[in-house]
Amino acid sequence: MNYLSRFAFLIAAATAIAAACAGNATAQSPMPTKAPPPSSVPAAPDWTGFYIGGHIGYGWGNSNWSTPPGISGSFSVAKPFDPFADTGSVYMGVQAGYDYMLPNRFVVGAVADASFPSWPNLGGISIGGVSPLTTPALGGESFSETMLDFGTVRGRIGYAPGNWLVYATGGFAWAYDQITVTQQTTGVTQAPFLWRFGWTAGAGVELPIMPNWTAKAEYLYVMMPNGSFSIPSTPATTGSVKFQENVIRAGVNFKFVL
Repeated sequence: MNYLSRFAFLIAAATAIAAACAGNATAQSPMPTKAPPPSSVPAAPDWTGFYIGGHIGYGWGNSNWSTPPGISGSFSVAKPFDPFADTGSVYMGVQAGYDYMLPNRFVVGAVADASFPSWPNLGGISIGGVSPLTTPALGGESFSETMLDFGTVRGRIGYAPGNWLVYATGGFAWAYDQITVTQQTTGVTQAPFLWRFGWTAGAGVELPIMPNWTAKAEYLYVMMPNGSFSIPSTPATTGSVKFQENVIRAGVNFKFVL
C-alpha cells in the first residue's frame, strides 16, 4: 500500500466513523413538525464543537549538531518525494480538537496531532539527513538523524468573518528520532533513539466543504532545542543536536454537532 493509498484509507476510516455518528444522531432526533422557511443567504457556520480528521504534508529545515571538542556541523532535513519508492520528507497523520466560537465570531480552541513520516530511503532517512565528521579519538565518522514520529499539542485563536476561519496557532511539539553514528574505518554503527521536545507556531485557514466536513491548510515552524545524545563507542561519542523544521500540510476534519 503506497503512501497516498494509506492516506485515502485514513480518510475513508474517518468517513465511516463520521457516518456512524451522524446516523446515530439522526436516529435519536425527532422529526421536525414544520420545515424552516427557505433563506436566500446561507447561514455562516458555527465553529463550536469537537472534531477529528487527517492530514498529509511536507517538511524541510535543518539539523545542527556538535560534539566535543568544538566539532560541529549541519545538514538539511528535506528529502525529495519519490512516489515509486514511497520515500521523502512527506508524512501523514491524524488530529483531534475542540473549538468555541464567541458571539463576535472570534474562535478559540485546542488541537493535538500526531504525524508519521514516509518510509526511509536507502540511507535510512525519512525527514532528516547525514553529515561527515572527524574526531581525534575515532577519526572519520558519519552522523545522521531521522525523524520517526512527531506531533504537537497547540492552542489556536482565529476569526470567522464568513465561511472562512483564519487562525494563528502555537504550543508544544515533540518528536521521536534516531541518531546514527558510523565509524568509517571499522564500519561499526551505533543508533540510539532520542525523544525531542520543543515548541511550534504557525497559521492556517479552514472552510466548510460539505455538512459537518471542513478542509484546512496550515504552516507550522517547529523548533526542537538542543538535545543530548551519547553513543557507547570506545571512547564514547557525546554531543547535542538542534532540529528546526518548516511544515506545510493540508487536511480534512469532521465536526461533531452537539
